[in-house]
Order: sequence, then C-alpha cells, then structure tokens
Amino acid sequence: MQEIKTILIALTVIQLWLDWIESFPIKPIKWLRMKLNFKPFNCSLCLSVWMGIGLSVVFLNPLYLALPLFNKLTEKIIY
Repeated sequence: MQEIKTILIALTVIQLWLDWIESFPIKPIKWLRMKLNFKPFNCSLCLSVWMGIGLSVVFLNPLYLALPLFNKLTEKIIY
C-alpha cells in the first residue's frame, strides 16, 4: 500500500512540475523552473524514469521502476 501512495505522489509532483509551476506565485521556484528548462526536467517521461530510479535506490524496491509506465497511462487518461 505504501508503494502505491509513493507512486501517486511522484506522479502528482511530476505533473505539477511540468504543468502548474509556470504560474506559481513564489519567485525562487519560478526562477528554478526557468533555469531547469532542459531534459530531463522538462520532459514527463524523462523525469519519471529518473524519479523511478531514485525511488528504487532509496527504498530498495524495484516496483518504482514502473513509474514511467504509470506516467504514460495517466497521461493517456488525462489528455
């Protein structure tokens, strides 16, 4: 159950970073987003791959490597 919650939080963070952060009212975060406007920070698939690898290493659970698959599935549902 903890893995599913972590995957949902990671997917939410990715979508917020890519779609909503441009209109974020706090200037340092907006500045950081503008400076990190290159891959893997502006690509949903790239960001989910690296976040999945990082979560797998931190939690020692290979389930997080499926994060790009879950990301693509949610993109198909949302868009």
